[in-house]
Amino acid sequence: MTLLQACGSAFVVTLVNPITVVAFISIFAAIGLSGAGEEPFDAWTVIAGVFVGALGWWWLLASIASVLRQRFTERGVRWLNAVSGAVIIGFGVYGLAALAWI
Repeated sequence: MTLLQACGSAFVVTLVNPITVVAFISIFAAIGLSGAGEEPFDAWTVIAGVFVGALGWWWLLASIASVLRQRFTERGVRWLNAVSGAVIIGFGVYGLAALAWI
């Protein structure tokens, strides 16, 4: 997978993630960008800024992942996957426990 493919796939995953969409809508409403009387240019500027910012962020992450991937052995990748999985499971257990004690 090339760097451009990795960046593109990560960007598409971000775009179709409903939590990301809801988060952006919430942030825009909280800072007052949901006003109906605003100029169309202002709205397009915000959209372009979010697009460029998200693209830049994913480009940076894909670049770092590409560089680090070349340094990891197969054993190192398995270890990283196991640790990442354990952390995700830990957050899930914490979330369920917090929900149970509400």
